[in-house]
Amino acid sequence: MNSNKSDEIIIREANERDAAGVVKYLKQNQDHFRYMISRTCEMDLSVEYERDMIRRHALRENCEFFVAVDGDKIVGMLNFVAGNRLRNSHDGEFGISVDRNYAGMGIGSALVEALIEWATEINMIRRLTLFVMNGNERAISLYQKYGFRIEGVRRRAVRFEDGRVQDLIMMGKLKKEGSNEWIEDTE
Repeated sequence: MNSNKSDEIIIREANERDAAGVVKYLKQNQDHFRYMISRTCEMDLSVEYERDMIRRHALRENCEFFVAVDGDKIVGMLNFVAGNRLRNSHDGEFGISVDRNYAGMGIGSALVEALIEWATEINMIRRLTLFVMNGNERAISLYQKYGFRIEGVRRRAVRFEDGRVQDLIMMGKLKKEGSNEWIEDTE
């Protein structure tokens, strides 16, 4: 991926050596994202915790953690976690974010593409799920571009510190039964 920030942004699986970079990324970005639910004051931002989380993802066939890297700096992340029970291990939810200084450079698209490519190869994964705040049109358009459909609304699911409330839109992308092909928007 080319960008004007560096010669190349690389999308890859996170590894334990990324833990300190993930913590730094979260500390610098998380509270500046208008449409994120989690705040840094609610998170364990220790390198040990992130290293353990990355390790746990690597041990499960149905979980994945991608990072977007500019040199040695993490500039985006996508974290996918599927259910840990027999009946929901096929369905996972993901969250995604991109450093505000790298917005509009295609990193979000590249992360979603990496997830879809990975999930296509994992027979266990049959469904990708996400929640996005109502009003985040840029993100909703991105997900729709990759075949995610709006499946429902969780009304007033987010309550901000100032008392405002926001709906969450649930979106999903499904594989055809008996196949690793994705259902197209027209089906």
